[in-house]
Amino acid sequence: MIVFYHNDNDGRCAAAIASRWFLARWPDAPDEDLLVETVAVDYKTPFPVGLIRPGTKETVAIVDFSPKPADMEKIRRRVDSEENIIWIDHHKTAASYPYAADRIRGLRDFTDKGSAGCELAWEFFFGSKVVPIVVFLLGDYDSWRLTEAPRCLAVNEGVKATPDSRDPKSWFWKEVLDSHDNRVANTLAEKGRMCIAYRDAYCGGMAESHGYETVICGHKAFAMNVYGFGSQAFGRRVNEYPVLIAYIHDGRRFTVSLYSTTVDVSECAKAHGGGGHKGAAGFVCDRLPFLPKDTQ
Repeated sequence: MIVFYHNDNDGRCAAAIASRWFLARWPDAPDEDLLVETVAVDYKTPFPVGLIRPGTKETVAIVDFSPKPADMEKIRRRVDSEENIIWIDHHKTAASYPYAADRIRGLRDFTDKGSAGCELAWEFFFGSKVVPIVVFLLGDYDSWRLTEAPRCLAVNEGVKATPDSRDPKSWFWKEVLDSHDNRVANTLAEKGRMCIAYRDAYCGGMAESHGYETVICGHKAFAMNVYGFGSQAFGRRVNEYPVLIAYIHDGRRFTVSLYSTTVDVSECAKAHGGGGHKGAAGFVCDRLPFLPKDTQ
């Protein structure tokens, strides 16, 4: 099995769930790494279709991610049978892809604040089994339902602060998926609360010194070249601006994230070649399509 997963907490958790399901079918396997390969993907780099051998009979799972239509067509041509493909996602933009109407194995939920990728993965692979607490909390955060806020926000930050969480096959995810009490969740929440205190202090200062007002897709916005903290990086500005923009440059291109509680930013991201959710979306570009208000 090869598992392609979105490179964030939700995607890593979904990949860990898919890996567990497959490995459970081969309990006496001497080498787990030979049975399951996990590959992180994102929307700023080409989908690594070449990792799938032509005519392969292995299972190809794509979790918390939707390849561009041309890439999905390449994937479908490479597998021995379409039954070998499992596609699980919840990003709204994918609902408009031509293959979204096809009966590809897996689960999708394109509704606003519906099930997250990790929750869909658990439902697909493990059905009615009780969802581990951390899986639910990560889904609650990623889908932005926030029914367990502020706990789900703290747990999400605690997971991000755990280096081994970046590997879906690490001990960390095994512990998460085995935990049905509050022990692991409480430990992660405590770690996350310390991270949040630092984030708020750091990002608050950056907003004052490096943030600026601008306009994107016709909407008033506040932009800041600080990345990886989500909409919470903007503090009180979440309620003051229709759109919030975080961006970063890797020496080649800009990666831009858009956040809003009132505007469907997935449409704005799509207009710039990206996509995502109604309240959180993004795109990559060579030049930023917005300027500080005082230079317009």
